[in-house]
Amino acid sequence: MSGASVAASVLTPGTTGVTYTVDLTTSSTGALSPSYGTITLAAPAGTVFVGDTVDVTDLTTSQAGSLDVLSGVGTSTLVLQTELGINAGDHLEITIGDVTNTTTPGIQYLTTSTSSDVSGVAAPIGIGTSTAPAI
Repeated sequence: MSGASVAASVLTPGTTGVTYTVDLTTSSTGALSPSYGTITLAAPAGTVFVGDTVDVTDLTTSQAGSLDVLSGVGTSTLVLQTELGINAGDHLEITIGDVTNTTTPGIQYLTTSTSSDVSGVAAPIGIGTSTAPAI
């Protein structure tokens, strides 16, 4: 997996109802089978994924759909299952609604991994900063 980035609609610590957008590219061996492939999002400690609405767009194939939340609502780590077939090397955009930001300001990291790319990639997010951190 490569090119991971994360953006929040609001960067103020402790804010509720925030939307996170995660961009990533699966590796050359990172294909995800429909109904079996999983994506894990591990946000900074204190972040809470409140809702279970998660959408994905495969920007390579222009497919779009929802991701099923297998676990993690009410925690800082979501495990998601894809209903789409995602090819190796595809560029994905994942949108997670109803997130509560951590109350700890500063550069934090959201780590994304998949059932095919288990090592994961950390993307910086600047909680309490006026601009997104440089990658």
